[in-house]
Amino acid sequence: MDIKSDVLAIIDDLFMEDVSDMMDEDLFDAGVLDSMGTVELIVELESHFDIDISTLLHD
Repeated sequence: MDIKSDVLAIIDDLFMEDVSDMMDEDLFDAGVLDSMGTVELIVELESHFDIDISTLLHD
């Protein structure tokens, strides 16, 4: 799998929503993500890809 497919699969698993046809849509406006869902997604992305997103947010 490539990164895009991995991310789409993670979103599908977490939110039971196939967003592959929503690539240009805002997932908040579409009702897929909310603030808690964003936290869940970040935690899952960090775990899956072995990254720490918080280090990317520092100035």
